[in-house]
Amino acid sequence: MERTPSGKFGSGNTAAVGHLNAYARQVAKLRQVLLESVTEEDVREIIQAMVREAKKGDLAAAREVLTRIIGKPPESPDPDSLDNAERRLLDEKFIFTLRSDGNGGKA
Repeated sequence: MERTPSGKFGSGNTAAVGHLNAYARQVAKLRQVLLESVTEEDVREIIQAMVREAKKGDLAAAREVLTRIIGKPPESPDPDSLDNAERRLLDEKFIFTLRSDGNGGKA
């Protein structure tokens, strides 16, 4: 890649600003059309419909509503690695104790 003496991308470089996403302007324009076409009341009605469907047992609607409100649940720990993680924590605690009191935690 050609660069100018100051380190900036040289002319004709396809990685230069403006060439990274050829469709960015088109997507921005379509998003603007969407925002202009949907009112606050439309969004409120859509949300209320999703909540009604979730209450009827629609799991996809329930998942969407709850994820938007509460957030995604944390990933479960790998049960096979729990012993190793616990051992590392104990090792770190022991090392910290050695460093902090100089006698290995013994009184």
